[in-house]
Amino acid sequence: MRRLAVGALGLVFVGTTAAAVSVTVLRFSTVVRDSKPVGSDEPSWVPAQKFGEVHAGIVPDASTMTDWYYAFPTADQRRFDAVNWNAHFVFAAVLKQRTSGYGITIKRVSLQRVSRTIRQLCVLASIEKPRPGEAVISRPYYSDHAVRMSNARFRLDQFHFTIPTRFVVRATSGQLLAVSRNGGSLGNSFVSSKPKRCTADLRASVEGSSR
Repeated sequence: MRRLAVGALGLVFVGTTAAAVSVTVLRFSTVVRDSKPVGSDEPSWVPAQKFGEVHAGIVPDASTMTDWYYAFPTADQRRFDAVNWNAHFVFAAVLKQRTSGYGITIKRVSLQRVSRTIRQLCVLASIEKPRPGEAVISRPYYSDHAVRMSNARFRLDQFHFTIPTRFVVRATSGQLLAVSRNGGSLGNSFVSSKPKRCTADLRASVEGSSR
């Protein structure tokens, strides 16, 4: 089997008969990486987040960002206010656990074209556990990481963008952590992204970054 990975920006071909998957690694910077006790503001309008689960989302504007404030300390909200939303969008990932001491860190974000009409973000993240001997608080906690990326490549005109709505989040181990969903009734939506394609991208990205 032939495998080729090309640096930070380029094409990735996996296998000799598989269709080519176009992958562009996106530059990002951290807006907030923090933690917060789960409180009474936990949303009831989305399926309940279980312990150990990751909820994630592509956030195109400041108004949508407020839907995620439940997972971030109040003091961090000013950092989202400071984002230039005319030039950036945000990707947020939130982990819920039974105690404090956990963390989630976005390591890599790739724009993946899986067909002529479908693009998705393939996000690689690490999950950190409490260190041996570390004191933890025995109550439910959110751990979160939000990063901003340029929206320039998605700009159609001054007021319109084609920022992707589909995404897949995988752990550095390859474990599937989160996928985008659309439609259906509350708690009964369908997966809109292509998780298997993100697996191929993940392997290529790891190989490419180790060269």
